[in-house]
Amino acid sequence: MNAALDPRGRPVIRGCVEQATLGEISGWAFEPGAPRHRVLVELRLDGGILAVAPADHARGDLVPAGIGDGAHGFRFALQPAWAARLPDLQVVARAAAGGAVLLPPQRRVEPPHSQVVQVINQLVQGQQALEARLQAVVPVRMAPDAEQRLAVLEAWMARLDDRLARLPAAPPAAPRGPDAWQVALGTLLALVSLGALIGFALLLAL
Repeated sequence: MNAALDPRGRPVIRGCVEQATLGEISGWAFEPGAPRHRVLVELRLDGGILAVAPADHARGDLVPAGIGDGAHGFRFALQPAWAARLPDLQVVARAAAGGAVLLPPQRRVEPPHSQVVQVINQLVQGQQALEARLQAVVPVRMAPDAEQRLAVLEAWMARLDDRLARLPAAPPAAPRGPDAWQVALGTLLALVSLGALIGFALLLAL
């Protein structure tokens, strides 16, 4: 199967070097024109090939990104002599139908300086707003002599309560006699009762 070619005649291979340390070099490589093909990756130094490995390591993060079936990772363990010249090492990917592509290091997009300054300013403004809210919530501090005045007031109230407790109790109110209405009503009831008794006595006499 022929490899897909870019306008300049080189094979189209997607990939990059993600990690380059003194111990290893790793990354991924994928050929969209031959998705089932495992790209051969070469580790080179000064034009010579140090090692060759297929990009066939399973990578779970590649599938969601649309990189084939995900099995397109590679890794080279570096010998001490290779690690000593780490900046001079190159990683080249070979296409199924021939041709090679130099795999670039992974690019990290850094925010422009103006955006960094804007983010810092927003953080500072947010912190200032938070401090203002906290100061509004904290109660106002009392005057230096406020606690002493409060203690004197409490002592005065305690003495007042003690004096009120020592006052003699009020004498009980004298019993009140019946008023005029109660006397008239009682007299009327007595007369009615007397009249009823006299009438009942007359009935018995007859």
